[in-house]
Amino acid sequence: MNKSEDLKKIVTIMNDLAEEFEPDLEISDRRVDRWDRKLLQKYGIKKVEQAADKLIDTKKYKGFPKISDMVEAIEDKIEDIEAIALVQHISARQCNVSFDQNVKFDDVLIHATINAMGGWVKFRIVETVQLHWQEEEFIRKYCIFYRQLQKGYLEDQPSGLIGMQGNSPSNTMSDGSPRFQIVHTNHPHETPKQIEEPPQVGVSKTKNVLKELKNRIKK
Repeated sequence: MNKSEDLKKIVTIMNDLAEEFEPDLEISDRRVDRWDRKLLQKYGIKKVEQAADKLIDTKKYKGFPKISDMVEAIEDKIEDIEAIALVQHISARQCNVSFDQNVKFDDVLIHATINAMGGWVKFRIVETVQLHWQEEEFIRKYCIFYRQLQKGYLEDQPSGLIGMQGNSPSNTMSDGSPRFQIVHTNHPHETPKQIEEPPQVGVSKTKNVLKELKNRIKK
């Protein structure tokens, strides 16, 4: 591909990014020139294209990506969500917890994804011929929940996944709560902490103090 074709393609990439992140942005010749000098000439069109796709997938930035954002993506400093999702699917499939037991992963996104797919039992007993479709569905849903987590609005998720015999004595604690088999993964994710409301000032107490002061003044 010659230089002019590369420049045409980079303009297309920039327009795609603008449409995704900042629809009203006009791609100026000056901006294209900077991308040419800082990105295209240094990394090549293929890497620029892959980095743009990665930024669109991750939705990490709110505005049109800066050159430094593109460099970060090109140099693989942004997590590849689909790759992580695939690893987490393998972790869930290959863990030593049966469909009878309750399981707790250190990645809340696994809980969210498997719940959305019908639960732990259904996930574990899928037939071999359906594994490919299960993997695709897991990756797709995991990526959705990942983006929600990054934006901070992932809904509260259960502390674990319940198995078929989840309420049996062997799967419950002395207080009746579920006993979970803990599974550690290479990509732990926690539920975003909810911002708590600040404690209310003791209004009633303040009113009582004011009332007492008024009574003293009257006396």
